[in-house]
Amino acid sequence: MLLRPSPLLRPGPLLRLLSTSPPPPSQAASLSLDLPSLRNTFLGLRHGNSEANQLGVVSSSPAVATVSHGLSPLGVSQATASALAFAGQVKLERYSENVRIVTSDFLRARATADVLFSKYSNSDVDILTCNLVDDERLRERFFGELDGGPDDRYQEVWDLDEKDAGHTEMGVESVNSVLARTTELVRELDEAEEGRCYVLVAHGDVLQILQTAFKGIGGERHRSLQHLETAEIREFHMLPVARRW
Repeated sequence: MLLRPSPLLRPGPLLRLLSTSPPPPSQAASLSLDLPSLRNTFLGLRHGNSEANQLGVVSSSPAVATVSHGLSPLGVSQATASALAFAGQVKLERYSENVRIVTSDFLRARATADVLFSKYSNSDVDILTCNLVDDERLRERFFGELDGGPDDRYQEVWDLDEKDAGHTEMGVESVNSVLARTTELVRELDEAEEGRCYVLVAHGDVLQILQTAFKGIGGERHRSLQHLETAEIREFHMLPVARRW
């Protein structure tokens, strides 16, 4: 993880870890959370509307998406609204003031996390602590041959997902691979500390797939769960129904 003390300080080229494919999950990584209960609170925040969304293109290559396709003006507004809503929930003691924001290092997610960090830190909430870190395990699912092309082809991949969570057709990262890396992160965070509120800032498919682990259902069913809209923040927990606000 890369500690980022300020949302105003953009990482330079030497701090960006670029690659053309997602990092391989640990060999020991499980496809479930494998935890009896959670010691911390976890929320998923999908990035705000991005330049890639505006262009209608798939942007899943780290070499491109870590340096381009940031938030659109609409995305900044969406992220701001979610940040203020989150601060309000903390003020109402809905969530712990001990907050850690963990974000994908893709530009659109990182920019969303920066907005959340800035608005939360500058709110009138009595903050215990708040910091922000990057983690590659929250990167967007790699979409192989679809990367850089029109985003109206996602359904082709999702139809294949439903039949086989391990498929890599068209060079796409498998659902199981996404599950392995994201559940590894959640287990690591939950075992390290207690009483924190973790906000995981990531991408549509990544958060959709991660939800299946919290709900204890197979990854191939990720599209059966309620979709996260851009800049939507949702609590993840191991109960039948996830709270949404």
